[in-house]
Amino acid sequence: MGRPKEFYRGKRRYRWIITALLFLAAVLVILAAWLFYYMQQFVVYDKDGAHIRFDSSETSADTSSASDAAAVGSVDTEIVVDAPDYSEVYTGAGENLENIRALYVRAEGVSAANLNYYASSAASGGANALLVQLKAEDGQLMWLSGLPLAVSYGLDGTEELASSFASAGESLWLAAEISTLADYGMATRNLPLALKNASLAAITDGACAWLDPYNDEVREYYSALMTQLADMGFDEIVVSGLYLPAAEGIVYSEEMTATPENSAAVSSFALWLRSEADELGLRLSARCETEALRGGTSAELGQSLELFWAVFDRIYIETTPDYFASDVQALEAALGGTDGARIVPIEATGTPSTESWAVG
Repeated sequence: MGRPKEFYRGKRRYRWIITALLFLAAVLVILAAWLFYYMQQFVVYDKDGAHIRFDSSETSADTSSASDAAAVGSVDTEIVVDAPDYSEVYTGAGENLENIRALYVRAEGVSAANLNYYASSAASGGANALLVQLKAEDGQLMWLSGLPLAVSYGLDGTEELASSFASAGESLWLAAEISTLADYGMATRNLPLALKNASLAAITDGACAWLDPYNDEVREYYSALMTQLADMGFDEIVVSGLYLPAAEGIVYSEEMTATPENSAAVSSFALWLRSEADELGLRLSARCETEALRGGTSAELGQSLELFWAVFDRIYIETTPDYFASDVQALEAALGGTDGARIVPIEATGTPSTESWAVG
């Protein structure tokens, strides 16, 4: 019996045609891709858009320029960081300044009772002002501020003194002295704010430690302190402890291409303090480190007296009767002149023979 012939074979004759068309399409896709990338070298971009240019001379010139640029990029360079130039700083410091004759109330003597006594007896001693040390280098505040940072690290005061200062300010010029960068308490209890060495430990000489002048939280702290003092009726802020140790390997919180000299760091902080005082309508003065002035090491600690003279309304210096004349002369020489209202010697006893003074 013969095999049935009921099989459908009608489409086989078209299979090779379909295969050929698919192969041809693949070849065209590959060719198009190659052509696209090959033509990139002839595309020129100018102000009128993109164009295809087959000028080989320009192409070779572009290639040559690229090679030259690559060669220049391999040249060794040295980055030189210059110290900031503060020689042209002008802040209006010392303008329209009157003489100050102050009774000096040191930190250990600050209390409501003592302030009332000094205020009432000032006139009889020829004084027209109170200079009150409200924060010494130990970092302890002498008034109840309520500032979270001071409270958190046990450095806030315990006595409310706003009413005493308000009363004294009715008849006297009020100046508050606060230690700034030299702050043993805050620097040793709150390491992130401290000036650090290469081991990232707080730098201390056993008696003092310092805050980082570039730290934002440090600046916020002093901004808050100055604002409170302005609200309490103070007319002038006297910043002391405005210096840094002559130490190697100082590490700051701010990343910089090179570690600044002490004078640059202190000067930067001093200018920031000036701007804060101006916003609050306060006079701003500073204490010069006495021993550094006598030993000629002010610059090593960062106290550029030229900049101090340009930034601060007054320069205070603590002295004694034996050193009074030489200290004042040295300060006048460093500042390049005399000014009875701007140079203020501080003596523990006696009254200095100058137009401005502080005694206590």
